[in-house]
Amino acid sequence: MKKQNVINILNSWKMLGENDTFVNHLVFKDNMLVAILKPITKYYNRIYENLPLLIGGWRRNNPSLSQSMFHITEENTKNWVEKLVINRKDRILFMIEYFNGHYYIPVGHIGFSSFDFKNNSAELDCVLRAVEVDVKDFMKCVVLKMIDIGKNILLLDDLYLSVDINNERAINLYTKCGFRKVKIIPLFRKEKENEVRWDPDDKRNMCDAERFSIKMKLEGR
Repeated sequence: MKKQNVINILNSWKMLGENDTFVNHLVFKDNMLVAILKPITKYYNRIYENLPLLIGGWRRNNPSLSQSMFHITEENTKNWVEKLVINRKDRILFMIEYFNGHYYIPVGHIGFSSFDFKNNSAELDCVLRAVEVDVKDFMKCVVLKMIDIGKNILLLDDLYLSVDINNERAINLYTKCGFRKVKIIPLFRKEKENEVRWDPDDKRNMCDAERFSIKMKLEGR
């Protein structure tokens, strides 16, 4: 039952139109509104002038965002948004829109993916602030809001994430938000069509790994 409830919630978010602002998730710091998390929906082209171009530029400037890498074009990014985010039942991506006191500015994105319905868990995914903002601990506030959504709306028991072992800034951020290191995961290069991925492979020797990521788990909440 929990599985269908989660899928229904994610699907309802993805079906929202440009005027359905009542579901935007508000992010506060010291009781002041600093951002909203707006679900990226199937009607994204009515809400954003050119979302694939925007996200593609962010990904190009932040190659460490993901353990996969594809040739970044507007068309490839459009396919990623539509096929691997919007049309995937167990994934949701939010646009992070910074509130400067007058209007909202898209500055990054964050989401949930890799839902494990048997264990009622998911992973925090695609965490990116691509534009600087004038708010201290801005991303900490955003991540804490995502934890709140995961725990109190999606009713997840556990929340995980994976981060590059060399990304100390991100590791420090997640640690401040309550995540703790669980294990180190060796990654191996795999190529398919126009995409390069670094994935776990239990059949290969850890000594041959080309990259490593750290799996972290939210504790004490």
